[in-house]
Amino acid sequence: METKSISTGAQFSEERSMVLHAFADLKHTSPLFFVGILKQSYIYGKGKAVMKFQTLRRQVMEALPSAPSPGPSTYVMHCLNVLLLVDAPYGEGLSHLLTSALSSLDKLNRPLADAAEARKLAAQLFNRVVVGSVNLEERILIKVATVFDVGLDDLVEALYSSTLESEKPVKAKINVEAFILKLIRSRNYSSAVALLKQFSLQHSTPHEFLDTMIHDNQVEVAEQWASYMGKDMICSLVQHLNNMKMFKKAYNIVNKYKLKQEFPDSYYHYKRSKLKKLARKACWDIAEMTANDDTQLIQYLVALAFEMGDEEKATDICQRHSLTIPSCPVKAIENHYLQLSDFISEENVIWVDTVDELVSAAKYFTEVKVVGIDCEWRPNYMKGAGPSKVSILQIATAEKVLIFDLVGLSQTVPHVLDTCLKEVFHSPNILKLGYAFHNDLDQLFQSYRELECFHFCEGILDLQKLHGSSKGGLSGLTKTALGGHLNKTRRMSNWEHRPLTLSQLHYAALDAAVLIAIFNILCDEPSSHGSAGTQHKSHWKSHVTCCRTYMKHKKNSETHHQKADLAGASIGEVVDDQVSKMSMKQCEFVPRTDCNFNTMVASISDLRIPICCNSDTEHALEEDLVYTSCELLGLAKPGLLKSELQHYTQIADIPGPIYTVSKIAGPGNTMLFQCIVTLESRRYYGRSAPTKKAAEIWAALDALYHLGRLRCP
Repeated sequence: METKSISTGAQFSEERSMVLHAFADLKHTSPLFFVGILKQSYIYGKGKAVMKFQTLRRQVMEALPSAPSPGPSTYVMHCLNVLLLVDAPYGEGLSHLLTSALSSLDKLNRPLADAAEARKLAAQLFNRVVVGSVNLEERILIKVATVFDVGLDDLVEALYSSTLESEKPVKAKINVEAFILKLIRSRNYSSAVALLKQFSLQHSTPHEFLDTMIHDNQVEVAEQWASYMGKDMICSLVQHLNNMKMFKKAYNIVNKYKLKQEFPDSYYHYKRSKLKKLARKACWDIAEMTANDDTQLIQYLVALAFEMGDEEKATDICQRHSLTIPSCPVKAIENHYLQLSDFISEENVIWVDTVDELVSAAKYFTEVKVVGIDCEWRPNYMKGAGPSKVSILQIATAEKVLIFDLVGLSQTVPHVLDTCLKEVFHSPNILKLGYAFHNDLDQLFQSYRELECFHFCEGILDLQKLHGSSKGGLSGLTKTALGGHLNKTRRMSNWEHRPLTLSQLHYAALDAAVLIAIFNILCDEPSSHGSAGTQHKSHWKSHVTCCRTYMKHKKNSETHHQKADLAGASIGEVVDDQVSKMSMKQCEFVPRTDCNFNTMVASISDLRIPICCNSDTEHALEEDLVYTSCELLGLAKPGLLKSELQHYTQIADIPGPIYTVSKIAGPGNTMLFQCIVTLESRRYYGRSAPTKKAAEIWAALDALYHLGRLRCP
């Protein structure tokens, strides 16, 4: 055994010395052997692919100067011919490795005979590829042509001797042009342009070549070709871009090649297209800054505001820049926009910014059952900056919309504001409607962490998830459910400005009010204004959830700090920390109170399944019990009971849960599943169920029921 070990070690040492010798001196290393060593080193080398590639490339660069006569260029070409026999993807990767290593060497120190011989071999390989006798990836072929400086004359000399000398130039050119045309047809434009430039074939491209590249959005490659062809081709490129309304790219090329005299309107074409895009997104403030006090552009912006139907913004811009309001403004785009008056009267939009109004609002919320909630904040135009602080909060009922000035109230009477909004957000008796509502809740919490009302929310129904589609956002859902769009021209306005304009108030109120109307359409029985997407009332109950923004951010923060602490701690400190945590687990096991958890779970114990003769009836009652439990816990579906238990154990900092499922005999010849869930040393037993998943859900439900009764000693 020992002898075998010694022989194996000797063999390994011999193989290692062979590898080192191959990289140290190429004079006695054949290209075939060298390629084999490169492949094996890449396959079995440790580390990521990029790191292995860079290491091998550095070693090849160090070894190439020791290549046999005539020199490293010829040696690399012999290796490339060997790589034609290597399977993909190693052939392409190693070819790129060798050519890039060679191109990094100093060309001035290479022998002339070496360069000539390598160019001859490269031309022969190129000819074989373009006629189809050898398959080589296009990128490697381009690399071979450029690294070895292969020209059309070299291709002529490398043609087979069977071709007549007088026919060789024509034949070589035809072969290359056919190959380039093949690349163009396969949309490999960058390779085609590289070969056209390499072999100086300016007049060998089809007339529609430029059009084809622009149509396929290959503007950068088209620019490379146009710059090689000259000024006339660049002007043609700019004209094509203008015709296709690609004004920004056209303007950049005009600036780069100093063609302002040839295209004097390029700047205004670009700026107008940018203003139009901003106007469609209702980004009027950015659009006005983009106009940069240019009278012509400001007038165009006013026309866009009239066209979008925002006469108030058009008048505002005219007054700010001392312009005359057009007597015959551009006709607004015909769009069926919903109006606030379609849902509630203007008198029922209430601006809340005083203590008395907060007290009245809190009293009003004790009488409502369903509200629509939305919020607005000032857009942040700085690239990379996060969203601004939430400015206003809209809470709508069927009769009125209350708009809370969060910025002002949070500074003057934060406690009264917190007490008022708790009546809504913390109440399990009020159904909260929203669209992508969890994003709004997260933003509210980030803006006002000191207010407990935004730490969690019970009874959420997200209409985006209920409808099952996010196409077009809330405006798209409004169009589907109510038959009209929402005018979003005020979405990007300055919501921190006080007082808000009348149009801002109407926009904010409407965004919240439509949520009530959409809910009635989606969840009512089919009626005269119903649609194919109407659903029975009982369906939406399974979509009601709760959101714990405070716990989520607390968990993320604790994880971040734990990682930061562990990063600078020793192994002993980490072990001591874990031991101390284990000893304190019993004291830290405190039941959650943020969602009235104990009350809801305790009420589950009052639900009992009566003994039924009919097994189908019993299964139906079991299913009702599970769904009722989910509603009490604010969960969307039974499967989330396991997630709820996982969440609870994480808060309590105890290991688990561990699910153990076993099969038991059921009635007749049937088999049932029973699950035991283990938390530390405690076990909780679920009801038997026909499926493994259902058994795990029952076990999780039993554990949740008992955990809700636990108290810290």
